Amino acid sequence: DINKDQWDTVNTSDGLNLVLCDYISKNGNYILAGSYGVELFSKIDYGFFISSDNGLSWQKCKSLDVRIKSVIEHNGIFFVGGLDKHLYISKDLGKTWEVDTNFIFPVDLFFSDGDNLYAGVNNVGVHLSTDNGKTWVKRHNGIWQTNIKKFLKFKDALYCQDDRQHIFQTKDNGMNWTI
Repeated sequence: DINKDQWDTVNTSDGLNLVLCDYISKNGNYILAGSYGVELFSKIDYGFFISSDNGLSWQKCKSLDVRIKSVIEHNGIFFVGGLDKHLYISKDLGKTWEVDTNFIFPVDLFFSDGDNLYAGVNNVGVHLSTDNGKTWVKRHNGIWQTNIKKFLKFKDALYCQDDRQHIFQTKDNGMNWTI
């Protein structure tokens, strides 16, 4: 369960729980939300938020004070792509965070598929981790220097869409992409 000492309840002035987010992910028992900066009641609010009750209430992570570009839970691990181009990893439900100093890219979105964790990297393409984020390999043969905006797994293929509305397909875990 979530350690409540590491999280603040999110309340607005009228007592309602409200999260304004730029990125949202659902996996396992949690809804994760991240914001890189939303003006809320004359204050810029940003950070990493979590709900364990289907969005009825939200908690804001106290131990990660960063503007968020992307979020996902993969194999019990939280991955956060910061607006500062750093990758933040928590293996204990947000109590503590590691910064991956070897992976410094602006991650627009993540996609989890079994043991594969894909990262859509702004103006680069796709990176893949098969070991829960310990190592990453470039997987953008055929989609180099594009902004990936969506991933979709269908049958035996992985699809991605870029910001120019192109759809790419791979059947070999991203080794080769075709349009």
